[in-house]
Amino acid sequence: TSGAYYALIVWGTGLVRNTGEQPISGVKTFYDSTFFRSGVNIGGDLTVSGDVVGSLTPKTDNLYDVGSPTKEWRNVYCDGTGWFDTLVVDENLTVATGLSVGGTAIISGDFTVTGDFLPKNIATHFLPKTNNLYDLGSLSAQFKNAYFDGFIQTDDLIVDQSASVSANLTVSGNSSIIG
Repeated sequence: TSGAYYALIVWGTGLVRNTGEQPISGVKTFYDSTFFRSGVNIGGDLTVSGDVVGSLTPKTDNLYDVGSPTKEWRNVYCDGTGWFDTLVVDENLTVATGLSVGGTAIISGDFTVTGDFLPKNIATHFLPKTNNLYDLGSLSAQFKNAYFDGFIQTDDLIVDQSASVSANLTVSGNSSIIG
């Protein structure tokens, strides 16, 4: 790389050169393995071809970046687990198999359900975090139908159109019929 300086030591080829920093210019090709006893400082473009053998680990935790907001890597392929302190997806997120959320999930904007996630797949209780605080629908954004097979308990029941009872109706307490 043009303008780079580093000590080059090549073992096992009969050439051992350890004379301090050496200017390297133009394209240099190293065959087999090249081992640098200390760091390599490159001031310019680095072109790497071939496979990386070994771990790619930063020298200092939480200091260096891979890419930038203006120079992004195009695709990342991993076969294992990715650990992130914060994951920000600025366009789309597709999860091909399963999604587990270990903490709180906050969804801003519309939540659209498609595919196999149908009401039959809710396999747990659907409970509000705080008692008597949250609504399911509203006067201006109502669900169409609700189907229950069991007991429904409510503090107040308001029917704004018609009610039909196809079995027994038991009223405890006062009742009044208007109209």
